[in-house]
Amino acid sequence: MHKAVVDAAKVDGGFDGPRSTLISPLSFSRCSIPYHSTETEPPYKLNNPSLCIVVQGLKDIVIGKERFRYGPPHYLVASMDLPIIAEVLGATPEVPNLTCKIEFTPGHILELVNDDALKANSKGSSRRAMNVGVYRPVPD
Repeated sequence: MHKAVVDAAKVDGGFDGPRSTLISPLSFSRCSIPYHSTETEPPYKLNNPSLCIVVQGLKDIVIGKERFRYGPPHYLVASMDLPIIAEVLGATPEVPNLTCKIEFTPGHILELVNDDALKANSKGSSRRAMNVGVYRPVPD
């Protein structure tokens, strides 16, 4: 698999932080320095139901004592509001962490659950409201 590095200067003019778009559920984020939680001041936040994709770099999401690490080709899915600690790993000004996030409202989730094309066999109950998956392209 070819690993391309995105030109950091061309992404949001090199400014770190989240960026909203004209499509309200879609946002992008850029971080050029790593950050980790500390016992005195962790970067807590509330994560909404969403699909998050790290285009470049690595991220850890911490919920309680559980850690979810993701980066290409992984994605992170959260099905409900969750208090999290977000950490960015290995980011530099030359190779920043670049993330795409699509947030879902309860209405969006109900619409997907009721879509017959997306019905799947139940494999039991899940105890997680967040999980990391691997993107595997479907061959033509």
